[in-house]
Amino acid sequence: RLVVSTLHAQLVADGAAATINGTVTNLTGTLTVGTNGSFTTLIITNAGVVTNSSFSTIGLNSSAKTNRVIVTGTNSVWKSAGEQYIGRGGSFNELAVTNGGKVFSDLGGYVGDLTNSAFNKVTVTGGGSLWWISEFFVGNNGPSNRLVIAKGGRVEAESSALGYNGGSASNTKTFGNSVDRKSTRLNSSHRT
Repeated sequence: RLVVSTLHAQLVADGAAATINGTVTNLTGTLTVGTNGSFTTLIITNAGVVTNSSFSTIGLNSSAKTNRVIVTGTNSVWKSAGEQYIGRGGSFNELAVTNGGKVFSDLGGYVGDLTNSAFNKVTVTGGGSLWWISEFFVGNNGPSNRLVIAKGGRVEAESSALGYNGGSASNTKTFGNSVDRKSTRLNSSHRT
């Protein structure tokens, strides 16, 4: 089943949960999970696919906290044509890519984008799990954000930075024993 939407709204309402289970959903424009509210969850599973033609955000504004997108299972995919923000202005937001799920962005990935966006996390775990972005920043401006790659998960990017701008202290990365990192590197001029 193919669902096509031209709305520039959320796929799931603030504070609610939605599951894309084995279907394809194509959105024209942005995708936001958690605009102002908390505890919003989007799960993409069982070869479900979500695409959007612009940027995507988990935790847009400062009041948007503890929102999650989970992409899990072989052939489950989320693809954004623009940037992906995990914690644009909000805190404690998460992208989890597990059990062979895949997430793609034609542009950059930002974990903790704005100054007050703290404690956001991307976890890529399990064989075949992949986050592919042109570049990523863990703590673009926000402090205490994390990237965790474990148990055969992969992150592929042309460039990366940890703690990129002035207020972005205490950002961390954790790499497991079976990580395949293609072209990812931390900028040595920035805090690790």
